[in-house]
Parts: sequence; C-alpha cells; structure tokens
Amino acid sequence: RASGIGLHIGFLFPFREQGNGEGLFTPYIFRTFMGLEREVHQKSNVLIPISIPIKPGFGETPNAIPPVLLRHELDGVVIMGEVATRSLCHFMHTREIPTVVVDNKESSPASIGVCIDNLGGGRAAAEHLIKQGYPRVAIIRGRQLLSNLPRSDSRERMEGAILAITAAGQTWDANLVVEGDW
Repeated sequence: RASGIGLHIGFLFPFREQGNGEGLFTPYIFRTFMGLEREVHQKSNVLIPISIPIKPGFGETPNAIPPVLLRHELDGVVIMGEVATRSLCHFMHTREIPTVVVDNKESSPASIGVCIDNLGGGRAAAEHLIKQGYPRVAIIRGRQLLSNLPRSDSRERMEGAILAITAAGQTWDANLVVEGDW
C-alpha cells in the first residue's frame, strides 16, 4: 500500500434473505463490527463489511467466494459464524490472507479463531438462578436450524443449563423449554 494508506480488512458476515434482524444489524454481529471498527479506525485502517448470502449448500461452490476476495483487495479478514466454511478458510490460507474466525468451531486449522463458551454460559446462567433460590429454571432455546443449517450455540447453552440444574440436585423438566426466535 502507498504511504499513509492503511490496511483494508474485510468483515464477512452472514446475510439471510429470510428471517428478521439478520445480517449486519443482528445485535451480536453489529456490536462485534462496531468494536472492530473503533480499533481498526484508530490505526488508520479500514474495515469493509461484506455480506455473504447463506443458503443450503453454501460454501461448497466456487461462486461462494465474494468477488472482492477474488481480486485480492483485502489485507486481512474477520469472518463471523457459519460464513467461515472450510472452503472459504482454505481460500484465504492459499492466498496468504490473514484470517480470524469468530464463533465457528468448524473452521480451518490454518485460521485463528475466537469462540464463545456457550456451554459455560448456559451453565453460569442457570447456576446464578439456582443460587438466587429459584426452584425451577426454564430455558428459552434458540432455533435449532438457521437457513436449514444446523447450529450448535443454542443446543450448547441448553446443555450447560441442564448440567447446572442436575448438579444442583434438581430434576430437569423438559416441559420448561420454550422455543425462541433467535
């Protein structure tokens, strides 16, 4: 890059044509983007949001690679969630584009990853309620599929809560699970 011009870092996030609150304006993705934007901007770099359409079979075809990546216009990428398919991570690795994957345990071993401890979070939340004296803990579980793709975050949080409930000597009641829309 020319003197005075910072790095161009791509921020790849999922976009779904169906559902509400999906894409960059999903609270989790938006807060992650804004936090990165503050850090990147302070160093005179540029964070470029790139939406990746998610549909069944995503990532298994060459046209799943965004054109901006094919033109080698980025100096690095941050990839959110299920967008980080093995084929996309492999593409970055073969082109030596530094890559950080956020919240996807299935990404390429060549990528650096940051994941949320969903099991620990579910356990901590249930333990807190039990310590507050609540005799029964209900769970609002998120969707099990997103765009027909399985997700593990909701399942792991529920498993963590069940572990805490049974460890406290309480009986787990599956009737206290409510399906949410997150």
